[in-house]
Amino acid sequence: MPLGFREDRRRRRRRTQWLVFKWLVAFALVIAAGAYAYEMGKRLAATELTRQRDQIETLTARVSELETRNTSQRAEVAAAETTAQNWQQLYERDVARGPVKELFELIQHKLASGVEADRLKTVLTATQNRRDCRREAERRKFPLPTRARDATNASLNFANGEVTVVAFGAPAKDEKGNEESWFDPAQPVTARLIRGRSTVAEQSGAMPLVLTQIIGEREYRFTIDANKLRGTVDITSESCRFP
Repeated sequence: MPLGFREDRRRRRRRTQWLVFKWLVAFALVIAAGAYAYEMGKRLAATELTRQRDQIETLTARVSELETRNTSQRAEVAAAETTAQNWQQLYERDVARGPVKELFELIQHKLASGVEADRLKTVLTATQNRRDCRREAERRKFPLPTRARDATNASLNFANGEVTVVAFGAPAKDEKGNEESWFDPAQPVTARLIRGRSTVAEQSGAMPLVLTQIIGEREYRFTIDANKLRGTVDITSESCRFP
């Protein structure tokens, strides 16, 4: 075989071997890079997983803390509500209201004006719902004025002239809003009890109105109610033993 032909074959073989070697090196590099990337990805995934777990544990602890705090606050609110209810019950039990308050204020006023406490005790002890009254009440028909200044000229005397009853109401109105000469029984009425020159009792409101006055050992009870006759009222006087 000629020398030149053998040399050419050797060169082609070396080129082929070099090409195969380069491909093997490249393939090895690709495999190495893949293995490195896989390892780094696994490490990053493990690190991220650890971070996520730590975050979950932190959030879980936070939620548990908030739930504990919420439970504590609910208990505090319940305790505060119970305390408020207890104070409300004590207030309603100990603080006078309505008629009891009025009676308490009246007792204070009497004591402040010089009435002896023993006298008030005697009167309260002797007072009872069953009343010892005269059999027949005195009833009178009365034309009710519509202005306060006219009331003094239209009054009735009771208890042998000891008490004067004065009353007046609001004038009725026609469909056009003009005032009539008689009072409107649906509107409030004002009544006064006068002894001498002093007003001893006064009340305003819807009828029937009830006013009381103590004279000596008698209690006089005056009831003012509308009469069927337009513009008039009935004034009933009832006398009972006091106390």
